[in-house]
Amino acid sequence: IRMGAFKALVKYHFQEAIAAGVVFANTQTGWHSESRTGQIMNLIVGYGVAARSAIPGLKAVITTFNAQVQRGEFPGRETNGLRVKAVTDAITAIEAATAQPELRHISSSRL
Repeated sequence: IRMGAFKALVKYHFQEAIAAGVVFANTQTGWHSESRTGQIMNLIVGYGVAARSAIPGLKAVITTFNAQVQRGEFPGRETNGLRVKAVTDAITAIEAATAQPELRHISSSRL
């Protein structure tokens, strides 16, 4: 359900999806998060320059992922490496972005 709602926000370029994606990545369950994280990051990267405000939050997601491994809550090495790589690749892509879609805002939209 969360992925579906997130994708809907992204589809219509709602700016609020950027922060929601960071929260989603940081609070997702461990089950299949090694693939889901990449999906979330790809959607955030689609915001281009507009997603630069999310970079500190994305760095915090990496910290969270590594802490989960240290506490034994998630497998390390390759599996966690996939999650961390997805986030670091997203940060790199966002930093290199030169464009962004026209953004909508929930507060100014007719729902």
